[in-house]
Amino acid sequence: QAIPYAKPQESTIPVSGGAGSSMPDGLTLKGSSWFWHPFAKDGSQRPPDLCYFRRTHEIAANRKVARAGFLLTADTHFTLYVNGKEVGHDSGAPDAWKERPMIDFSKALKAGKNTLAIEAQKDGGPTLAAGIVGMYKIEFTGGPPLEGRIYESWLASTVGEGAWSDPEFKDEGWKKTQKVVGYGEPPWGDLENVKVQVEETDAPDYKFT
Repeated sequence: QAIPYAKPQESTIPVSGGAGSSMPDGLTLKGSSWFWHPFAKDGSQRPPDLCYFRRTHEIAANRKVARAGFLLTADTHFTLYVNGKEVGHDSGAPDAWKERPMIDFSKALKAGKNTLAIEAQKDGGPTLAAGIVGMYKIEFTGGPPLEGRIYESWLASTVGEGAWSDPEFKDEGWKKTQKVVGYGEPPWGDLENVKVQVEETDAPDYKFT
């Protein structure tokens, strides 16, 4: 059963960056890869259609966030959390994975540990698994940005227990994600010509000291 999502509002903001944009420059899925939970390939384990993913980064106390964006999609649906707070999701349409929402998560960030977490749901039957692909970037008022892509450094689990999206959650039992194919390759192909949606987070504005 699909996760029930509300359709986000669309924006006329361009793909990323530029004067007046809430999004960092250079967000693209080109050069990324699709990843999913490393389930058994010998048929002994059912591919997971509901998966949880997380990655934690450290932000120094003397760095002030200017902009932060996540260009993300999942086959078929996703919800993005930052530090335990929901900051964005797909439209809920049957082909939502083609939409590549771009999510502003700047207000959910704080000094110290920051965890990006994704709940992904696959529609289509018991033989298919939930896959994700994305790039994120955090720009500061000074100094180099922090940027990354969904990669093997992300952890995956088929169980989202307790505060699984919080920075202090103990994820020792989670597994490294597994690469499926490079972005642009079958079965998903290249989505660059599909209109991008932009979402603004309603998370509280954290103060940096």
